[in-house]
Amino acid sequence: PHPGNVYLTEDHRIAVLDFGMMIHIPPQMQEQLVKLLLAISDGHGEEAAEITIKLCYRTEDADHARMAEAVTRLVVENRNATLERLKVGSLMMRIAHIAADNGYHVPTQMTMVGKALTNLDAIGRILDPHFNPNEAIRRNSLQILRKQMRKDFRLSSMLNNAMETNRLIQRL
Repeated sequence: PHPGNVYLTEDHRIAVLDFGMMIHIPPQMQEQLVKLLLAISDGHGEEAAEITIKLCYRTEDADHARMAEAVTRLVVENRNATLERLKVGSLMMRIAHIAADNGYHVPTQMTMVGKALTNLDAIGRILDPHFNPNEAIRRNSLQILRKQMRKDFRLSSMLNNAMETNRLIQRL
């Protein structure tokens, strides 16, 4: 979505037209991206750096320490910012650039989510420039975790985990 495709209806609801480009994000990457957003919203820069490293592909010349330091500094600087100042999408894109500048290949899905969030930042500033996205992420994180746990506790997932544990025990 982008600002030209979002309308406020007469009954004060948000209407989204034409979702445009779509991308599939595998469940494991979804989980890592949610963890990245939570780390950013909590101002945990080191955790955000580690999650970014898990999302990216490392090259031979990757500089882990320099990347972690730059991401940590960026996240801490943006802690508790309102939407007037914080641009979540831009922040995610800046983290992707930091990773790339330090020898990591950033997955397409991460940049697409950053692009979508950049567009949503613009929409959010129009609707409520004083909105605190960090607080909203914190407030909704329990619901996000519950949804993820429901997926993890399906019978097929539990059986798969039990078989993996069995294989690991046999190898030990």
